[in-house]
Amino acid sequence: EGLTLGRGFIVRNYYSNTMSNVPVNEQKGLLFQRWNERSGVGLFGTLSHLWGGRAERRMGKAEVGATVAADSDPDFKVWGVDAGYELRPEMELYAESAQIEHYGTGFALGSIIKPFGDAQVRVEYRKFDADFVPGIIDEHYEARPAFNTIAANPAGRVDGYFTELSLFSNSSFPVRITYEDYEATDPRLTFSTNMKFSDRLQFNLFFAKENFVPSQSTASENSVVKGQLIFGVTKHIFFITDYYRAFDDAMQPLESVSFRTRIKL
Repeated sequence: EGLTLGRGFIVRNYYSNTMSNVPVNEQKGLLFQRWNERSGVGLFGTLSHLWGGRAERRMGKAEVGATVAADSDPDFKVWGVDAGYELRPEMELYAESAQIEHYGTGFALGSIIKPFGDAQVRVEYRKFDADFVPGIIDEHYEARPAFNTIAANPAGRVDGYFTELSLFSNSSFPVRITYEDYEATDPRLTFSTNMKFSDRLQFNLFFAKENFVPSQSTASENSVVKGQLIFGVTKHIFFITDYYRAFDDAMQPLESVSFRTRIKL
């Protein structure tokens, strides 16, 4: 849930437990990550035949990385490389480039600034082919594959900006807000938070909306809301309530509430 590889230019906030716009209780996947101060590797795979991985290497103030992901249904592969440099502890510059096999390419130039405390601001300039999607494996991937739309896109290049604000990342109440706006496409806003009140009580919320207009209702068309309440009866047994609301291709609402139990050994 919420898987991101690197800065998210290929895999960003991916959920494996939403199939055909319907949440499922079984989160069918396997994730392996190993990181230290100089290098790292992350691998994941799902029973829906999606897999991916990332490797990073840090050399002083410089960093290089590579990300790859592939699926058999729909059949595609995407890979990318990136590099970053820390100008000073509170500022980093980076560049990323990626390609979707048999489709388009794209790149991003960005900066990460830490103005105070654990606050962080990220700004990216992105330019890509009309048949390329930044962060193509995201929270919508299992519900609405991007290939249904980009295959019919006209030729040409698209540019725009991606911004992200992270607050309280080292606390029990982290908040993250993103905003994307590209040429000839609808702007998109996301909001997420994980509120950990105690070891036995936690609330997670994720909201995304395309065609974002501040004056409109947040629960209108082209939006996704995911809520999760985790309650520990004991330190080993947890009751989990999942709430999901989205819209299908006919703009009809899809809403569900599910319950499950998690046992920690």
